[in-house]
Amino acid sequence: WNQEGSDADLLADGLTEQVNVGGETHTWTYPSRTDCLRCHTSVSGYALGVTTKQLGADQLSFLKSKNVFANEIGDPKQYEFYPHLSDTSFPLEKRARAYLAVNCAHCHQSGGPTPTNLDMKYSTPTAQMNLIGVAPMNGTLGIIDALLVRPGSKERSVLWERMQRRDEFAMPPLASSVVDAPVLNLVGQWIDQLAQGH
Repeated sequence: WNQEGSDADLLADGLTEQVNVGGETHTWTYPSRTDCLRCHTSVSGYALGVTTKQLGADQLSFLKSKNVFANEIGDPKQYEFYPHLSDTSFPLEKRARAYLAVNCAHCHQSGGPTPTNLDMKYSTPTAQMNLIGVAPMNGTLGIIDALLVRPGSKERSVLWERMQRRDEFAMPPLASSVVDAPVLNLVGQWIDQLAQGH
């Protein structure tokens, strides 16, 4: 973006810069076009824009009142929504699964670009995600008796370990320099409460 915030240039090669946020310096990464295609995949429909499941009835109602939609969407309350991560009126599993669906499933699903058979779509039953109780195919990150998700032990779960790293083994694998602590805690709680043999 320019200084006025009125226009932006599309970067061909990406850019990394140091940005001051609230008195702290963070590494801010603008992915290259090639980097973008690592997540914006054909299996995910390329566009990873916000969906009705992500918005919720209040936001859909607001957008409808501003005539944002080209077609009539009907009553915003008719749509299924992902639970908000902090909304404890929803079970922990549904909130953790919503996070995985929004942030991971664009790559980790049947036919996706990753060299695994994970399926993190929200509609996939938990037992069919190929995630819980499954040995990792791409290394253990030094975890003894590691599983992708070891029920009852986040510390021995490769998924949780990757989420707390910001190195070449991190998930997400690009454009992130800060661990999302609330999400890490949420997913860790979900793993810790999973019943054996889930």
